[in-house]
Amino acid sequence: MNVLKIRLAFKRLRWLLSAFLIGWFSAKMSSQFSSIKGQVKQVELLAVPITQASVLSLSPHSLTEERPSCHNAERNRSVNTVLYRELLRRRSIKTVSYVRSVIVANLKRMKGISDSTRDVERLSMQLKPLISSTEKLLKQSTSYLLANLHEIEVLDDMNICRKEALNRLSNLVQARVKALQNPSDCTRAKILLADVSWPCGYGCHTHYLMFCLNNAYATGRTLILQSLKTDCGIWWSESYMSFSDKCSMNSVSRDDVIIGK
Repeated sequence: MNVLKIRLAFKRLRWLLSAFLIGWFSAKMSSQFSSIKGQVKQVELLAVPITQASVLSLSPHSLTEERPSCHNAERNRSVNTVLYRELLRRRSIKTVSYVRSVIVANLKRMKGISDSTRDVERLSMQLKPLISSTEKLLKQSTSYLLANLHEIEVLDDMNICRKEALNRLSNLVQARVKALQNPSDCTRAKILLADVSWPCGYGCHTHYLMFCLNNAYATGRTLILQSLKTDCGIWWSESYMSFSDKCSMNSVSRDDVIIGK
């Protein structure tokens, strides 16, 4: 018994020492990171003028040809930044491993209790603390991991680069949709007609129209709503704008028309 107590005491001492060293190193690296964070230059994305001709000629592969400046390798040369990122990574891995071990152990205990106990009330009383502690552990570890992931994300201001890149991509897609839906000459444009004339719900019609819009975008066609003979047709026309500001069924030429199905 004495040997076992000594081993447990040494084990607890080792855990306390490890926790102290990790906390001290984390605080030191956090202070160093805060001091250098203000020195990191904020990088702006390349400003590309968007015109109808350039947007219509845009291909999916061309989105990767002009890489934004946030991929500059100079942003990752700081030793302190690299060390702090490595610290966050190791802390996240240790947290996941610890949570997994605790949950597996609690599940084994729950299974043992359920196999050995037939009384429902007694079983509930014994399982309730384990379930409560597991739930508390999951909430705490989830918050801890999310905090670490947030720190990794904001490291080197990569979250700003990500938002700017997504905004740039969104602007390009919206500009191409606007250019496709408003061609210079509707009589010569390639058309995709959407016919909503069968009985279906609002969600069904919305899904169908989005499917037609995706196909029109992929094939370089202008989407025009041919008919909207549904129960919500009046509400739809009063609540939503037209797909095109220029083209309608009256200006459609039958030379190159596809009807969405």
